[in-house]
Amino acid sequence: MVPSVKRRLARRSVHKGRPIVVSRCSGGLGESLPLVPGKLDHVPAEALELRRAVVAVEVLGSAAGEYEEAIASNRIVNPVEYQDARGFVWQADKLLASVGPDLAAKDADAVKAAQAAFEDLKQAWPSPLPPKAPVRDMSAVLAGMSKIELQIARFR
Repeated sequence: MVPSVKRRLARRSVHKGRPIVVSRCSGGLGESLPLVPGKLDHVPAEALELRRAVVAVEVLGSAAGEYEEAIASNRIVNPVEYQDARGFVWQADKLLASVGPDLAAKDADAVKAAQAAFEDLKQAWPSPLPPKAPVRDMSAVLAGMSKIELQIARFR
């Protein structure tokens, strides 16, 4: 968080009727959840598992945008965007893997198909350092992401 914003927030004890804990505002979700004890207790574990799977699909959308920015004229012109896209795909895969066993209890075939689609999709990023030309074009990457999204949609 920008220091000047942090100072302004520290001067206020309430924002939109809710108390602000500035010391924790800049942390991630893991640090923020303790600030709302009991708020997620009423949410069924099944709903949280599904939400994680849906977030994995949303992260893939970010990866698609980054990959598109990385490519021009059948060349990787922006290595940072390539690496960002790769990171998003790997994180989405980890996120889905974290709930995979629970989701597999409901539909093992969908989980296996999503995992296989992830492995296939990851072939577009053979290494952290980008090749000169993309291994897969944008349409092939989007098709791979769509396969994953279709499998996750089976849990909705």
